[in-house]
Amino acid sequence: MKQKLLVASLVLLTLLSLAWNVSAQDLPYRFEVNREVVHVYWNADGTMDLDYTWVFTNLRRSHPIDYVDVGTVN
Repeated sequence: MKQKLLVASLVLLTLLSLAWNVSAQDLPYRFEVNREVVHVYWNADGTMDLDYTWVFTNLRRSHPIDYVDVGTVN
């Protein structure tokens, strides 16, 4: 009887340890864009200059923003 109780306890302990949720890692990049300002300047030769300003806020427990990759139209 004691052996069955010991086996059942070990099986239960094993199942509980497999289902344990650990969130010790930081989340990947998660952020909000609070503000975006784009200034467009036309040059005398017909080209254009763009000046972007973004304000980002990192969300809780996420990695700091290392860089921003901006895609441009062509």
